[in-house]
Formats: sequence, structure tokens, C-alpha cells
Amino acid sequence: MILSGSELAAFIKQRHYTQVRALRPKPHLAIIQVGKNPASASFIRAKIRYGQDIGVGVEHIQISRTTTMELARQIKSVGKRSDVHGIVVQLPLSSDIDVDTIIAAIDPRKDIDGLGQGSLFEPGTPTAIMWLLGSYDISLKDKQVVVIGQGRLVGRPMARLLEAAGASVTTGDDTTPDLASLTLGADIIITATGQPGLIQRPMVAADTVIIDAGTALAGDKNRRRCRSGALR
Repeated sequence: MILSGSELAAFIKQRHYTQVRALRPKPHLAIIQVGKNPASASFIRAKIRYGQDIGVGVEHIQISRTTTMELARQIKSVGKRSDVHGIVVQLPLSSDIDVDTIIAAIDPRKDIDGLGQGSLFEPGTPTAIMWLLGSYDISLKDKQVVVIGQGRLVGRPMARLLEAAGASVTTGDDTTPDLASLTLGADIIITATGQPGLIQRPMVAADTVIIDAGTALAGDKNRRRCRSGALR
């Protein structure tokens, strides 16, 4: 059975559109991107389209090269703008930039991705997964959930939300030895590693719920994936 989030997404989008129409001034989101990561570019295009559909202004600030301190300065400068109501720093960043410093530079009142301490927002993808599970009445209390991937955007906040909902959470990633020993005992598997084929059919027991929120490159095309289902 495929867990389709299409109807839920359409409902949420219509609600956002209605809410935004009532707001004055019109909300404005600033997306700050460093470099030209293909996966990041795909996500940014999706955010811009969504903003257009619901009436939110989206500003894409592209930076070719920078340092940690210069990027932090630019983020703080954007955060002080009264016409900017939300800020997204598109991850991942290059290895020479300290991500903790960058996240700390985002005004918590405008930290749309919910990355920083004190942010007023919950992280988008984990929240969407929680809504998807809830829309199918999939209980999390006392369930064994394996979260594969420990990134800032999905893996870490996903584990936090699941634990708060009463699930027993085990985490792993593509470097975990004998990953099958974790997945075979899971009631629910949520994967967000961006590595295609990491989870194979023999690694999953029957009646397991699987959510795939990963992004992967296949050849020269970006394959953006958020698939889900329950194996019977």
C-alpha cells in the first residue's frame, strides 16, 4: 500500500494560501545559498514555486564563495531587514564553513527550518512526515522506529519528534555496520540519506511502514524523492 500525501499536501497548501491572503504585509522569505549544489538548487526551485502558489514572496540570495564569518554577517544583515519575515540557509554548506556558527546567526523568529535553539518553527520535512503518519492513523506510541540518516534537516529533528510522540527510536546511517539488524526489527523505517538502494527488500519485515525522504543524484539528473509505503 502506498501512503500518498497528495491530498494532505493539497489541503495544507490551500490552508496556507488562505492564511497568507489575510496577512499584511505579504510574507517574504529569503533563501541564502552558497555554491551551486544540484540537489539544493532543486529544493530551492520547489520552495520558490510553492511561495508563488500561496502568495509568499521568495528572494533567492546566491553566494558563490564565502567564509564562515562573512556568511554569518550576511545572515545577520538579512535578519535585520523589516521586509524579511523568514530565512532559510540552504544546506549542505561546504566543509570549510562552520554550520553551528551559521545556524546561530539566524534570528530564531525567522528560522523557518527550525534549526537553531529557540526557533519558533518546527523543521519542515520531519513535521510533514508526522502529518503523513497521522493522516493514516499510524500510531507511534511504543513503536520501534529506525531513522536512517542523522542530518540536521531531517534525521536529527525527526528522531526528536518521534521520541516526543512516544516511539522507541534507533538511529543509523550509511556507515552503520549490519544495518539490516536494525531495520528487520522496525515497525517504521524513515530514511533520509540520499543514497539510492541502501535499503533492500530482504532488510525489511512484512507490515513495515517505510518513509523515504531522501534526495539522490542519478546520472546527471536530480531525483527528488519522498516516497512512502507499507510492505504487506
